[in-house]
Amino acid sequence: MYKMPVPFPAVIKASCDGTLSLILRHAQELLRIEAIIRGLLPPNLRHRFRVANLHGKRLVLSTDSPVWATRLRCQLPDVLRRLEVQALAKPVGEIDVKVTLPQSRPTSSHQHRPRVSAKAADLLRDVANGCDNGLLQAALLRLASRR
Repeated sequence: MYKMPVPFPAVIKASCDGTLSLILRHAQELLRIEAIIRGLLPPNLRHRFRVANLHGKRLVLSTDSPVWATRLRCQLPDVLRRLEVQALAKPVGEIDVKVTLPQSRPTSSHQHRPRVSAKAADLLRDVANGCDNGLLQAALLRLASRR
């Protein structure tokens, strides 16, 4: 039996109770933890890392240099102790620091920028207008502008 297609905004709204909702809550918790840690670190380290993941009680921080990783590791005992008093959804028991080198950009002067069709851009704008998450909405609108 043939089913009628479901508009994409309806799929996004329907999935708010499912997997997408879990992913969104996890991402929001990671951003919240990142903001807390930034407030606990000295100014020279505040913007040298990203929270990569929280799996169980293990928090993973990512930085782009071994030097910054070492400096972050020196601060971890104090950060971990101060995180214990924060009201986090999941308690943090251990922090790992990983070095992820920045991706190199192609050296070609003719870079290909993906484009979307007019119909796809309209659909992306419709989804963005129905979205409650400001970051997701901004990303969808940026994508829709690639025409």
